[in-house]
Amino acid sequence: MSGSGSTKGRTAAQWALEQVGKPYVWGGEGPDGFDCSGLTMKAWHAAGVTIPRVTTDQVDAGTETSPDALAPGDLLFYDTGSGPAPSHVTIYVGGGRMVNAPSAGKNIRVEPVDGPYYSARFMSATRPG
Repeated sequence: MSGSGSTKGRTAAQWALEQVGKPYVWGGEGPDGFDCSGLTMKAWHAAGVTIPRVTTDQVDAGTETSPDALAPGDLLFYDTGSGPAPSHVTIYVGGGRMVNAPSAGKNIRVEPVDGPYYSARFMSATRPG
């Protein structure tokens, strides 16, 4: 994990990285699988910060930050068309990368923030804590 950021943000990001490879599970809050907002909620819980369970509430649970000023632990929100916007959330881990619990049938993975699918659907970023 690279980048600065708060101790809590780095803790949340590191916890998320430790979940890579586990399956996406709709409504999943672990420990064996997660959906997108279950992953981000539990990551921040590991850092001692309580945030809401669902993406549409998590977007309001922090300070909005610029995509140019991302720090580990920041939450990135997207409109993927799968429900009310924002409909998807990932967690930034530094170095232009995020941990993503993408969708059913896929595993939690690390991918670039500027990848074509998600960058075209980006809505906002927030910093919990």
